[in-house]
Amino acid sequence: MKIKNVIRTVNYHIGGEEYCFITGGMPPLRGKTMEEKMEYMRKNHDNLRKVIMRAPRGHRDMFGAVITEPVSDNAHCGVFYMGAITDSTYYPMCGSATIAVATMLVNTGIVEACEPITEVIIDTPVGQVPCKVNVKDGKAVEVTFTNVPAFIHTRELEINTDAFGTFKVDIGFGGGSFCVFVDMDKIDCELQKDKINDMIEPALEIISKVDNMVECKHPLNKDINSVDSCMYCDYVDNDGRELLVLGKGLVGRCPSGTGTPIRMIREYERGKIEIGEEFIQRSMIDTCLKGKLVKETRVGDLKAFIAEVSGSAYLTGIHEFFLEEDDPLQEGYVL
Repeated sequence: MKIKNVIRTVNYHIGGEEYCFITGGMPPLRGKTMEEKMEYMRKNHDNLRKVIMRAPRGHRDMFGAVITEPVSDNAHCGVFYMGAITDSTYYPMCGSATIAVATMLVNTGIVEACEPITEVIIDTPVGQVPCKVNVKDGKAVEVTFTNVPAFIHTRELEINTDAFGTFKVDIGFGGGSFCVFVDMDKIDCELQKDKINDMIEPALEIISKVDNMVECKHPLNKDINSVDSCMYCDYVDNDGRELLVLGKGLVGRCPSGTGTPIRMIREYERGKIEIGEEFIQRSMIDTCLKGKLVKETRVGDLKAFIAEVSGSAYLTGIHEFFLEEDDPLQEGYVL
């Protein structure tokens, strides 16, 4: 039997969302920055993303990351994120997955555990993400990461859709890409688990409409320039609840780690929370992330906020994946 590749992964879930982290078997990824390494992977080794993320080894909703050597002297590793669904599915940041990466680094011994708090620094394409890992009995039990600056790009944009008529939305950036935020009371709906499938096509319509109406560009990164997701926002008592739909119809299982900071900015501007006050964001399966706005800052000419987000991740598996040379599905498939 001739083996073309052996790729090693470590899988964690956070809030019900599984992440597959490639830790071995990758060719060298050239680049002095994480953004350059991500682009090198996209252009030269995208087949390996397809091998791991797509069926038969992964699935349509699979999401994960490549763990690399750091590009900064003080960082423990580098990381960029990717999914299964399209050839261009690479993400510079994912908050919930960052919690899982920091957990993995401590629990696998890549970073030596120090009780009660182990500090982990991760290089990403949008900058360094420092993490504080709460360690008990040698095990990471919770991670708090300090997010890159988040901001609202456009407020109260009026749109008209076939699904919900005319209403207003906000557009924000929380670390990965631009997201449009829809308040359920503005479309006269409630978030219900048995209605999730009914919310996907309207979300794709909203994303398309907003992306065509507004030119979203990150002030400091010209490559971040599109609206790629839609977050429906509701409440459970005093906690937030969300349904996140990505631009290819994928649905988030856990709360969004980069969407939660934008949600908190909106709550702060409406007078519902204060700087430093804890906010809980819940998913449609009632898993949660905790967050708080730490301080105000600026990104270019825009007011922005530094936020901390906390959550716990759990090991689901350690794998060695093989690719035989005569496998007719060498790059996997998506249904």
